[in-house]
Amino acid sequence: MDKYPLGSASIAQVHKGELSSELVDKYKFKDMVVKIQHDGIYETSIGDIKLINYGTKLVENINEDFRIHWLGKSFNTFTPQELDFRIELDNMHKIGEYFKDDEFVYIPKTIDELCSHDILTMEYIDGVFIDELDKIKAMGFNPNDVMSELNNAFNRMIYDIGFVHADPHAKNILIRRNPKNPKKFQIVLLDHGLYCRISEEIKYSYCKLWQSMLNNDIPNIKL
Repeated sequence: MDKYPLGSASIAQVHKGELSSELVDKYKFKDMVVKIQHDGIYETSIGDIKLINYGTKLVENINEDFRIHWLGKSFNTFTPQELDFRIELDNMHKIGEYFKDDEFVYIPKTIDELCSHDILTMEYIDGVFIDELDKIKAMGFNPNDVMSELNNAFNRMIYDIGFVHADPHAKNILIRRNPKNPKKFQIVLLDHGLYCRISEEIKYSYCKLWQSMLNNDIPNIKL
C-alpha cells in the first residue's frame, strides 16, 4: 500500500495499493484503494455534535424566527452512520446489486474481508471527475450525454428503489470508458456512506412538485 494518500477528507483518507495474488485470483483485479478513518475522529465527532446542537438551540433562543434545530438532528442521525464503514459497505452491496447490469453506472467492488468499522477496501477505479469537462470531451464524450445518464441514475434511485446516494458532489463521481465497450462512458459512484430512503408518499409528493413547477402552478408548489 502506498505510504502517501491519494486524498484526504474530513473523516478519512484514501491510499492506493495492490492485492495479494490470492485475492487477485478471487476478485479478478489487482489495484485497490483503502479508506482509513482518521485517528480519534469518533471522539472528536461527539464533541462536534454536542457543539452543533448547543449552537442551534442558542440561535433559536436568540431569534425564534430561525428554526434550525433540524440541523442538529441531522448530525445526530447521519454522523454515526458515516463513521461506521460497515454501513457504507452494506450500502455499496445494495446499490451495486441494483446497478450490476447497467452499462452506464458502476459501483466499485469491495474486498469484504479487508473491511471493518473504520477501514473500507475496494477496487481502484481510474477516471476523471465529472466536473472536468475538458477531460471528458478529450475522451470523446459529450458532457450533456453524461449528465443525462447521471440524472437517469438518480431518478431511478429516487422513484424506483427509494434508496438514494445522498452525497453526490463532483469529487464523488468519476467518468471512465466502459471496460466492456470503450466507445461508451461509464459513471462511477464513490463514497456510499450516506443514503436516504424515500417513502412512496415522498416519491408522489416529489413528482407533484416537479409537475407543478413545469406547469407554473404556484399554489401546488407551495403545498
